[in-house]
Amino acid sequence: MLMDSQPALAQLKADLEERRSDLRAAEALFEAEALRLAGLMPVQLEQAQLELTGLRAHIQELEQQCGRLSASEAHFRAMVQAKDEEIASLIHRLKDYERIQARLRELEPQAEADDLKRIYGIGPVLEKKLNELGVHRFEQIGRWGDAEIESFQAQMPEARVRRDAWVKGAREEYFRKYRKALV
Repeated sequence: MLMDSQPALAQLKADLEERRSDLRAAEALFEAEALRLAGLMPVQLEQAQLELTGLRAHIQELEQQCGRLSASEAHFRAMVQAKDEEIASLIHRLKDYERIQARLRELEPQAEADDLKRIYGIGPVLEKKLNELGVHRFEQIGRWGDAEIESFQAQMPEARVRRDAWVKGAREEYFRKYRKALV
């Protein structure tokens, strides 16, 4: 909704500026016409007064449009502010949720360690380093994303996480051991 209101707000601003420009042009026309009419004969003066009345009506219509556009702009600004506040609230709730999830993971009873050497490319030395870094189970490696892969690769340059497909191997070993797939 927030993304939809930005173009609408920009369009309203452009329309408002166009109406204001029309209003200024009409006022200038009005003044020029008034000066021209001062030198006309009575018949021409009556015609000019009718024209002038039409111009005044047009000016009044433009002023009303400007007022409506200003009200719309204020409405959209209020909507954007409300959405910004809602987004800020959701971000705060998400951060709280992430903190709670992290705390729950810390409080989970630790499952027995898996034999990480069963994953292709992990030998006793790398298994020990992984254990020192807090990685003990197939599930942990099987849930790694790009960020985790890069982080562990940086901490263990000799490891070939991507080349040896550790994540895939960990998922396969997890399935073999627990008879369920990682989701």
